Amino acid sequence: MSNAIESKNSIGTSTPYDDIFRTLITYGDTLAARLTNEMFSEHIDVNARCEPLQNEVFLADNRKRIMDSHLRFEKNQYIFHMECESIAGDAAILIRLFEYDASVALCHARYDDDKLYVTFPKTGVLYLRDTANTPDVMQMVVESPTERKPLIIDVPVMKVSSYTLDDIIDRELWFLFPFYIFNFEKRLKSSSVDRIREVENEVIEYIQDTEDELKRLIDEQKIDAYTHGLLRRMMIKAILELAGSSEAIRKGAETIMGGRLLDFEENDILNRGREEGLEKGRELGHEERDREKIQDMLLKGRLPQEISDFCDYPIALVKEVQKSLMVTTE
Repeated sequence: MSNAIESKNSIGTSTPYDDIFRTLITYGDTLAARLTNEMFSEHIDVNARCEPLQNEVFLADNRKRIMDSHLRFEKNQYIFHMECESIAGDAAILIRLFEYDASVALCHARYDDDKLYVTFPKTGVLYLRDTANTPDVMQMVVESPTERKPLIIDVPVMKVSSYTLDDIIDRELWFLFPFYIFNFEKRLKSSSVDRIREVENEVIEYIQDTEDELKRLIDEQKIDAYTHGLLRRMMIKAILELAGSSEAIRKGAETIMGGRLLDFEENDILNRGREEGLEKGRELGHEERDREKIQDMLLKGRLPQEISDFCDYPIALVKEVQKSLMVTTE
């Protein structure tokens, strides 16, 4: 007979990987669609608009929790909930998923003819680390006193370790680029100096391969400048978090990706870089092309600050293009 399990009372702390996951889900429509298709075997149009929904939930005892994702896509009937877990969990993750999903179901519930209709979201988990015992599917089983058969809700599991870089490229799972670096983590902690150097070189090679692939994707117009900038910035954040203590990886990444990685979160330095980049662009006659790209992103509903943050365009230029669009449409 199984034991009853109590949910933890503490509010989970947000990690850099949670932030990367939530940022890609929130701002990368086509990235989120491809991840959702892979996890749930869906056939969502990768160009469909993704609508992030309220991800704050309040549990029965008034605890506030933040879901990693709560979203839906245009022309798709389902609501999706995906969590990013850095460590393969136990029953606690299922309890948390059920708490979140019950809250989501109540948020979208409808009442009709003395009946309450609740629909649970399609829920899945992305594990950044896993063990030999990590399942491919978990299940939430809801037993009812009036029904002989329980309701079984499958929770599919994706494991980063199951994907090679070729898999990610072939399946267009670009969302996983920043997380693939987890595949090197254990070997970077080797007690052998020679082994560590070997793995560091592998990480640098991976960064180079990813940078080349991102360049190919934008050259072939498979992703736009916004998505390109978003992925590169999340890549830098992942590199800093997992391998930032390795001088060899840091220098290799700086050589490949340009600039100093330490400057990533320094807004004043970034702003100066944007202004310098703008001046160089003007000198090379690229400003008009930048304006066209910014205009395209604005017309797709991107906010000026998002475009500036993820594509490294000066906010003043973005707002200037936005103002010209407003004048044109009047």
